[in-house]
Amino acid sequence: MYDFHELLYNLKNEKNLDVKKYLPDKFAKLGDWRSTPYLGELLINKEETDIIRIECAESLGKQGDFNAIKYLKKVLNDPNPEIRRTTIWSLGQINDINNVNYIFELSTDEDLMVRRWVAKSLGRLKSDLSLNKLNSYLKSNFHDDDKLVADIIRSLNHLHHLIPKSKSHHYLELSYSILESNKSKFVKQAASILLFNIFSMGNAPNAKMLLSLIEQCPLNDPLIRPNLIKSMGFSNEVEKIHNFKDPIKYQAIGISHNIDLLIQSLSNNSDPNEILNILKGFEYARHYSNYDNFINHSDLNIHNQALKLYALNRSPIEIIIDSFNENYGKYNALEILKYYGDHALKIYEQSSFSTDKMARQISVKAMTSLIMYENTKNKSHLISMLNKISKNDVIWHIRRDARNGIEYFNSLN
Repeated sequence: MYDFHELLYNLKNEKNLDVKKYLPDKFAKLGDWRSTPYLGELLINKEETDIIRIECAESLGKQGDFNAIKYLKKVLNDPNPEIRRTTIWSLGQINDINNVNYIFELSTDEDLMVRRWVAKSLGRLKSDLSLNKLNSYLKSNFHDDDKLVADIIRSLNHLHHLIPKSKSHHYLELSYSILESNKSKFVKQAASILLFNIFSMGNAPNAKMLLSLIEQCPLNDPLIRPNLIKSMGFSNEVEKIHNFKDPIKYQAIGISHNIDLLIQSLSNNSDPNEILNILKGFEYARHYSNYDNFINHSDLNIHNQALKLYALNRSPIEIIIDSFNENYGKYNALEILKYYGDHALKIYEQSSFSTDKMARQISVKAMTSLIMYENTKNKSHLISMLNKISKNDVIWHIRRDARNGIEYFNSLN
């Protein structure tokens, strides 16, 4: 691990740009907020080279210190578009609702990539204000660059849980309109996901329109057609897609809670892709029992999905732990241990401080889920662990995820 004082000395005195440009990122890895004013002063110093200022802007975002905002705000109108882009990204990493307005100031920036990062960063700041700004942004840029429009809709998807049921009809009409008339496959893909998300909130789909949109998609389309087929599961006419050759149809059948049809489809089926989608269908249908025989399947994806159903059924934890210890689907097993609440705490504590980066990342998100879904009686211990991780982990986004978990807990109190 880097030494703070040594890094600070080098940051102040290093003359070699090829050496100095890596120092801000080392501070980000260190995660010591004492570096904020030093990085901030370099960022706002117009005499400093742009490459150093860009590195400082990025490192301030990675560290997540709220005190960095006052420095980032000062360079929003910098003449260098890369500094503006990086600043927008960093403001999106610091979970302060006031950053929504700072970010939105650049929604009309002359640089397309700046405008795209405005859309992406708004989607990271989960608030009603972000949702309102994205709606305004989409309205004023609906006929702008397709990549920007796709970014805005993707961010709306990130915030779809904030959409009031009373206003969801607007998003249905928006999605249908895009799917019928827009030419960009990426805009249409984002709209098809938004459509699915809005249906999942309890809105009834127009089955006839959905089928028409599905028919317009090529059979091998991987971007739009699957989301439309899944959306049919919210209709009362799911049988109309039963003869489709798309394996994702089984997820739609699960959404419609047609258990008998899933069981019938699973019997004597040897196609791994179909088996996987049928098992996912059972998850949507919340029908978790009697699939233990697939846990030993040679296909890792089938094994993982069967293990998830097993966990959701609250079956004995030992099989999940065995899968974790044997490294067969280790990360999947670690992720689904969250369904066992406090019984998984010891494993999460060990994994959170291991040398395995992926295990630490999964554990932090799982601990936040335990708090979010109130599946623990040890919130104070979890918060204590997240506090340690937020200060000590060498990976910036793991520290960020730990902070987000703490901030979510604080919002409940």
